[in-house]
Amino acid sequence: CKVDILSAAEPPPFQIDANMGWTSAVQEMLLASETGKVIVLPALPSQWGRGALSGLRCRAGVSVSLKWDCGKWRSGTRAGGRPGPGSRYIVSNPRPFG
Repeated sequence: CKVDILSAAEPPPFQIDANMGWTSAVQEMLLASETGKVIVLPALPSQWGRGALSGLRCRAGVSVSLKWDCGKWRSGTRAGGRPGPGSRYIVSNPRPFG
């Protein structure tokens, strides 16, 4: 008799990699960062035509809040950040204001 170890457990196992990975993927869709660069709305789904986010963290401890409408970035603020290498940022958007 074969037993499937994933269905034999009561309750079923909690898959932390999938649960945390999904939230990380959504964050990267809205705000991607690398040293010295923040990319705003790099992969915004077309169904999310209007929205806002607040306090999303990126590299060097920078906190970003922004609003978008019709799939385009409209306004945003940056707060915090640690001094030192990589603390200056270039903000880019694949879909510029318009």
